[in-house]
Amino acid sequence: MKKDQPKTEKRKRRGQRSAAGNSAGARANASAAVGFALPRDLDMRAARPLKHSLDALYAARRPCVIDAAGVSAVSTGSVQILVAFFRAMTAAAIGVTLARPSPAMSEALHRLGLAAIFELSPTER
Repeated sequence: MKKDQPKTEKRKRRGQRSAAGNSAGARANASAAVGFALPRDLDMRAARPLKHSLDALYAARRPCVIDAAGVSAVSTGSVQILVAFFRAMTAAAIGVTLARPSPAMSEALHRLGLAAIFELSPTER
């Protein structure tokens, strides 16, 4: 980098390198994954708290495992929030997994045509 470049440009580039290194290191360390259990009822009342929780997980920039075993009711709004979260995590190259989807969760994702986003097989219904 040239000496005549402004210091802010140098800091900006240095920050980009360190941010990339941090996410690569987080991906490499699978034990650093954060676990998050979805609530039993993913209805419209759960949508806003779900979004806030997932926003915090995204801000942590660590791989995470979303446990869906206890989900018994699913609204389309909550699924939309999950889809946006999974897409954002994937775009940022941060590992994210939907683990142990309950029958209600699997059925909702298949019915909405979204099972592939969560890498559910056709037998996970």
